Amino acid sequence: MKRTFRKAYTAALLAASMCGIVWSQSVGGREQISVHYKRAEAALAKGQGEAAADEFKEILKLDPTNAEAYADLGVIAFKQGNNAGAKRLFASALQHNPSLWDAKAFLGLTEVRLGQTEDGVALLERAFPRIHNHGLKIDAGVAIIRAHQESKTLGKVVDVIRDLEEANPDDPEVLYITYRAYSELASQAVANLSKRAPDSGRMHQILGEAAMTQDDFPGAIMQFKKAIASNANIPGIHYELGHAILTNSQNAQAHEQAQQEFETALKSDPTDYNSFYELGEIFRQESKLQLAQEDYEQALRLRPDFADAEVGIGIVLMDQGEPRKAIAHFKNATRLDPENESAHYRLARAFRAAGDLQEAKGEMLKFQKLRQTHPSKPLSTTDGGKIDP
Repeated sequence: MKRTFRKAYTAALLAASMCGIVWSQSVGGREQISVHYKRAEAALAKGQGEAAADEFKEILKLDPTNAEAYADLGVIAFKQGNNAGAKRLFASALQHNPSLWDAKAFLGLTEVRLGQTEDGVALLERAFPRIHNHGLKIDAGVAIIRAHQESKTLGKVVDVIRDLEEANPDDPEVLYITYRAYSELASQAVANLSKRAPDSGRMHQILGEAAMTQDDFPGAIMQFKKAIASNANIPGIHYELGHAILTNSQNAQAHEQAQQEFETALKSDPTDYNSFYELGEIFRQESKLQLAQEDYEQALRLRPDFADAEVGIGIVLMDQGEPRKAIAHFKNATRLDPENESAHYRLARAFRAAGDLQEAKGEMLKFQKLRQTHPSKPLSTTDGGKIDP
């Protein structure tokens, strides 16, 4: 394991140990054990692992079956890199109390360190759902995922990946390992698809989506057309082709071709709010404002949190000379998506047009702050990538 040892490990096991003192001991024995635990806790707080280990050894002299003391000694050995000693101690802890799941996870990590990966990962997988310590669970999950990456069996641990990601959304190590895992799962799926159905509609759809991410819009259009030729009923394919056409060009011919694709998409899926939105964009740019507003509103009915559709309606109202009405829609957009630069920019312009100069200044400052955070990020298509003075 390359991750730094987490201090919380020992503290967590120590807390469990304090609750697990064997009450069959004499009163004097219990008191002595309690004293040794308190001394061990104080030593660990000062980073004095050896002194803490001496206290746990004294506990074992008083109570040779104290599983928690073995586990605490195992944690100290694990921290010190004494893997063979840690394995022996964790095994002893589990012999006396098989339900110490954190100790079982530590034993799994120790065996992975010792090169006994198969046995170690099996222990980790059994323990993972029941691990109490947060840091330990991260390390256990990462070890499980890495092992399955190496064996090309990530599909077996999707639940571990999801659990780790949901419980630790801000941990860089977790974010990286989940990114790698999902990327490899996607690569495996694409490789399998290319072997079994290299000329299928789905394969061409994937190639088109990959071309879009590389800004190869003509290549994306070609692949989406091949996908439709193979299977015109692939969900979402007509929307993707229409979007690629518009992204590649905004001339009249592109508008006409894209409109046909969006309308085709809506025939098979009347709930496709993205196609309604894109039709609104086309009509707005062609100054067909009533049609544009109707399509934006339909997109919002299907998806009430669609911030860009709110922006679209606001722009239509601005073009109709209704800045006061537009303000409400731009405000809704900034509420739904506080980092939507276009919404803040357009709201600033609406306030200015309505004569609310102080509010306009405030929104422009928010917009400029967002631009500083994402200086290379283009504005949405509702602004055409341009910023008016």
